[in-house]
Amino acid sequence: MKSLAHCVGRGLTFLTIAALVVGFWAVNVTYPAAAQAQETKYEGYLADALCAGRGTALDGADMKKHPEKHSVACLKEPPCVASGFGVLTKGKDDNYTFHKFDKKGDELALELIKKTKKTDHLSVDVAGRLENGVLNVQSITEK
Repeated sequence: MKSLAHCVGRGLTFLTIAALVVGFWAVNVTYPAAAQAQETKYEGYLADALCAGRGTALDGADMKKHPEKHSVACLKEPPCVASGFGVLTKGKDDNYTFHKFDKKGDELALELIKKTKKTDHLSVDVAGRLENGVLNVQSITEK
């Protein structure tokens, strides 16, 4: 017959292992979501997906080197609006990278485009989180 201390010791060992397994699972399941939910600030130029994807905007602006020259009039064109919006951020190589907005970001961008007094150089600060290649936008502020 096993002693009570032996049985209690085995039970505590089992509970300790179970707690570690559950804890490990909880961290691995929730941590990626928490990391993705972290909001980041993106500084750059507002652009439409059509012109950013072409490299040269419909108005002739070089979207990789000089997105500041992209006109607000071009951003208002129906094909540009239909393509959605994003922000072009400058990389270490001095080229700009496009980050596509989610639906909320597209709506906020269109509101900003309609309100701005600028004709080009539409620089913005965007707060959001990048998830699966799409920037989930919380806010867009004109600079």
